[in-house]
This record gives sequence, C-alpha cells and structure tokens, in this order.
Amino acid sequence: MYQAIEQTVGVNGNQIIYFDDRQCNIQGAANRNWNAYKINAKQSTAKQIRLVLTELGLITDRECDSA
Repeated sequence: MYQAIEQTVGVNGNQIIYFDDRQCNIQGAANRNWNAYKINAKQSTAKQIRLVLTELGLITDRECDSA
C-alpha cells in the first residue's frame, strides 16, 4: 500500500507526512521512511496535525489561528 501511494503521488517516502491513530499503520509508514505521526483518535485531529505541522515549521501559529 505505501509503495503504491508513493508511486501514485510521485514522491519519495521521506517527503510524505502521514498521520494515523493505529500503531501498525504508523510502523508501516515509518518502514518506508515516511514522516509518520501517531494521533489520538479521542482528541481533536485538526489540533494534533496543526501542532506537528507547526513544530516542523510548515505552518505558523498565526496561520493556525485563522483555521
């Protein structure tokens, strides 16, 4: 599955940021060198993703405020 996604989108695994709430999926993605982050399904998905993207410097706190 992971290799098929890489081929479909035309990027290497290390260029993909992946979020999931299942550890087995996170491990599978990490095995393909994806930037895989486990989120908690019982908490706000959007907030968890925003936090990671902010920490990676891909968005700023100001951008998060308008979302």
